[in-house]
Amino acid sequence: MAASDDRVKRFSGFTGEAKQGSFLPMSDVADLPDDVEALKAMLRDAHIELRGRDLLIEKLKLQLSGMARHRFGSRPKASSSSS
Repeated sequence: MAASDDRVKRFSGFTGEAKQGSFLPMSDVADLPDDVEALKAMLRDAHIELRGRDLLIEKLKLQLSGMARHRFGSRPKASSSSS
């Protein structure tokens, strides 16, 4: 399994800022490692990163709506009766 760990570390599909979530586009399948375990590890890492981004987006949406509510007040409720 040490060989698969080395392949994950040497894989060049990510930029040096992979920890910040910068991916390079995969234009060549030859860039992928041949080892199944290395591919699984890459897929797990990508899934974790995407989940983190989703959570961050939801958090920011909530913050933005809270700031808008604070600045502009709450939205008026829609009236169900027609006059």
